[in-house]
Amino acid sequence: MPPITPHESDAELITPEEVEKDVAFLTEALLEKKIQRVVRELLRQSDIYATLQKLVASGRFTNEVEALAHAVRTLHFAIEAKQEA
Repeated sequence: MPPITPHESDAELITPEEVEKDVAFLTEALLEKKIQRVVRELLRQSDIYATLQKLVASGRFTNEVEALAHAVRTLHFAIEAKQEA
């Protein structure tokens, strides 16, 4: 196989490290978009949003993120416990 050469004579090929950084950046950007979509879909449900606001207003949680994190962990624990039973 012949060696790969740049299309432009003064151009440089991308190094493996640069490709790795680009892939990591794109992977992180895609994950961020997915997270935004999931949260947006969740909070568009008026009953979920209202319940979340009530949980924070009750003082049990300092903010919405803490309340959602607790909810996800609790759900995960309940599902695992049921599967083990």
